[in-house]
Amino acid sequence: MSSFVGVVVSDQWLQSRFTQVELRSLKSKFNSQKNQNGKVTVDDLPPLMAKLKAFIEMYNEEEIRGILG
Repeated sequence: MSSFVGVVVSDQWLQSRFTQVELRSLKSKFNSQKNQNGKVTVDDLPPLMAKLKAFIEMYNEEEIRGILG
C-alpha cells in the first residue's frame, strides 16, 4: 500500500481549482522564493500566483497584488 505523495490544501475550493501538478509546481516555486530567513513575503507571491492557470483565468498580477495588499 503506497502513501499519498501529493500536496494537500486545507481549503476544499482551492484544492478543487488546481491539479496536483500545479500544486507541486507552486510548492516548489514557493520554497525557492524563501529569503535568507526562510520566509516568503507578500510581495513575492503575486508573480508566482499569476503563473497558475486557475489564477490567470480569474486575475492578473496587479489584481492579485490588490487582493493580498
